[in-house]
Amino acid sequence: MFRLLLALLLPLSASAQVISINNARILPVGDTVTVRGVVTNGYELGKIRYFQDGTAGIAANPGTGSVTGFETSVTAGDSIEVTGIIKSVYGLVVIDPILAFSEIAAVAVPAPRTVSFSSLDPALEGQLVRIECVSFAAGGGVFDG
Repeated sequence: MFRLLLALLLPLSASAQVISINNARILPVGDTVTVRGVVTNGYELGKIRYFQDGTAGIAANPGTGSVTGFETSVTAGDSIEVTGIIKSVYGLVVIDPILAFSEIAAVAVPAPRTVSFSSLDPALEGQLVRIECVSFAAGGGVFDG
């Protein structure tokens, strides 16, 4: 009887409900979430990947306890589904550890959202943005920080 009950319950617990990234960002630290979005960066930022859907953006960091392969297989333009734990790192919302991920398809990287410097706020965290009316005197170089 117990095995039958377990067999019936396992499929239900294995399929997590996908929610929007915006809804995931407002959940308490420690909650497990499953979200989908398009990756906006690759190896240039190390193992962390940022991805966004139509509602918001978030970082996925394959830290301690994460499944293997995320940082080596996920690149910019991948549509992905990620299940992991909501964490706050220096006030930024991240998914860490990554408990499961899948690559759905290769798509175009979303166009950056054009914003003014004065309209930058935490709601844009994790999203690709282009800031209007900014120029760099020595643009085109590589920087750290």
